[in-house]
Amino acid sequence: MTAARYSSLGWHKSQHDHARKRLKQLLASVRSRDVETTTAMIAYLTSWLQNHMQVADMMMGAFLRNQCRIGKIIFSAGTKPIDGCRWKDSNGDPWTPSEPY
Repeated sequence: MTAARYSSLGWHKSQHDHARKRLKQLLASVRSRDVETTTAMIAYLTSWLQNHMQVADMMMGAFLRNQCRIGKIIFSAGTKPIDGCRWKDSNGDPWTPSEPY
């Protein structure tokens, strides 16, 4: 997202940060085997994942698709951090942005 200069990166990251904070709050009660809190945590996480994927991730996907259409550039994300920022042009050849990202 950083390499693609996603303009809503801060907002997207805050969504994840808020979820981590909420789950951390619930985790202490879950560890003490509080059934109500465990149920609440599962409900929260289920709802958060559904909403996040339907809104935040869809917005990011649309942004990245538009970037590809406009610049004919494909961002290839690896599964390891070291592989995370490989850019290719529409022919699949390596491409380096003219400005640092």
